[in-house]
Amino acid sequence: MMSLRSQEVDTMQQTGGGFMLRLSAFGEHAMDYLTFNRGRHSLVVFPVAGYSPVAKLELGVMPIWRIAPLSASGSSYYRPTTIATSLLASTTGMFEFEVDVETFTRQLWTAKLKSQFVYLPDRYYPIGNQAVDVDPIKYKAYRYRLEGHLMKGWREVFFYGVEVDAGFNEHHGRDGMMLPEEAVGSSGGWCNALGPMVALDTRDNPTWPERGVYVKMSSLFAGRFLGSEYRFEQYVFDGRLFVKPFRQDGILAAQLYVERGDGSIPFYKMPAIGGKAALRGISHPLKYINNNAWYGQAEYRRHLWWRFSGVVFGGVGASSADFSGAFDRVYGSVGAGLRIQVMPDQKLHLRIDYGVANGGDHGLYLTLRESF
Repeated sequence: MMSLRSQEVDTMQQTGGGFMLRLSAFGEHAMDYLTFNRGRHSLVVFPVAGYSPVAKLELGVMPIWRIAPLSASGSSYYRPTTIATSLLASTTGMFEFEVDVETFTRQLWTAKLKSQFVYLPDRYYPIGNQAVDVDPIKYKAYRYRLEGHLMKGWREVFFYGVEVDAGFNEHHGRDGMMLPEEAVGSSGGWCNALGPMVALDTRDNPTWPERGVYVKMSSLFAGRFLGSEYRFEQYVFDGRLFVKPFRQDGILAAQLYVERGDGSIPFYKMPAIGGKAALRGISHPLKYINNNAWYGQAEYRRHLWWRFSGVVFGGVGASSADFSGAFDRVYGSVGAGLRIQVMPDQKLHLRIDYGVANGGDHGLYLTLRESF
């Protein structure tokens, strides 16, 4: 009887495994219709649908262009160039066009730039950590933005360079509401900032790290010398750790982020704890803003099947006028997500996350690359 039972289990496992193999083969075949290869170049065109707390239901297309390195190199940091373009529209009238470029060279130069135009029926929350009890002001925003960095590596571990965050904003009233004149940035205009940055990077892969440490310290300075209508300073510490603690295919990722601002900072540039890269689940990325902000988050990532991986995450954070009140009112969020690997030989993922936060907040996010 035990022998018969063992044979039955083996047959079921073989049948189930065969079904999964056929299903993954069908998936690869379907992906072939979305993928175009020619020499060093690969193009994947994804139709996308998603939901965000601000824009609501989003539909669009996301072409991702990958350019393989020219030749083999002894450097582990000479990696493919990725150009991700997205065109999205939503049920609230939001329209977004974005180009995200990440490139590496054999000489250990690395650049990451994102250019974005967005029209968005948005909401304004006053500065402070009590926005959970406040009704937001509705307004329309037109935004043009260029952000990113250029860095040079030294011994494949240390990097130094410059960071840029520049753009133009235009704001209009909505539903009979207007932004308060006393809010810095309510009139929009040019906001351009530039500054130095240094980083320590021992990650084995920048897009899906399994092991290593990433620590970045940067400063941004905005003023008339850059054509900015606002003058301020911002300082950032961003520390990340990646380990494989439990089993071969499980990854534990942790991050501590601290930001301080000083000067005439527009409300849409102030340190914040929400958004698709911070505490996912807070219903608006600028709901809790102030001169200072910090958050810590952790995420467990594990490959599930074929090109799919799953994650669970959680974090806490707060914003405050000064660091003496950094723990006066702390917010937290938890959630889970799905990852879809867009190319078979590169761990670049389409990210779908759902999070909930205290204060009755929740959010669903769809984007490219990991949150940290």
